[in-house]
Amino acid sequence: MPPTTLRTPNITDRPAVRRLAELATYGHGAQSMIEGVGDTARSGYQDADKLNYERRSTGEKGVFNCLASMRIADYPGQPVGLSYTAPPLYSITTASGFTQQEDFNALAGALTELNLLAVMPRFRGRGVGAQLLTDVETRYAAAGYRTLFIQTATYADPRLIPWYTAHGYTFAEPGQPWELRYYTGDTLTGRLDRHDKDEVIGFKALAPGVTVTGGAVPEVTGILDKP
Repeated sequence: MPPTTLRTPNITDRPAVRRLAELATYGHGAQSMIEGVGDTARSGYQDADKLNYERRSTGEKGVFNCLASMRIADYPGQPVGLSYTAPPLYSITTASGFTQQEDFNALAGALTELNLLAVMPRFRGRGVGAQLLTDVETRYAAAGYRTLFIQTATYADPRLIPWYTAHGYTFAEPGQPWELRYYTGDTLTGRLDRHDKDEVIGFKALAPGVTVTGGAVPEVTGILDKP
């Protein structure tokens, strides 16, 4: 197989992006994800360094200095893989314990989520997923991010968690939320609030000083440095 190349999608990739998103979400939420990409990553699919975020439940809005990125894996003539990564702004603004925009920005510049990673079935087992994952980790580490996390489901492909584990991710038990510990003057503790009995969350450190502990009492420390 000729090597795949990675690039930023353009608007003509929309059908392929939808197909890949449907694979990753089992058909649930793909349309809202694709529609949201145009808003999240500004000019269609270009990487964004500022995210406009609206918390619809309260009408709160903010502009966050953080990186949102969608990447396509291109086999000659066709897109065969997709990644979409962005900080979990809802969790940051509702579960971090912070109240100030500057603190939201600090955490949004240190913690990010791999929302989607998908490869067309006939191209699986050829290293395309690993290429996309390495690209995400390398680019976000270079941008100063300290921790990357993913969420999968108990009903997803049973090969997913072993695959991510082999790439350095540490998982909680199904349905178990993570505790995030970080510093801003005094120690603050927050929990990711997007979890249920069917979700499984995994983290990986992207920078020295971050510690990830999984199992029944999962915890991440050092996302933000202690002053």
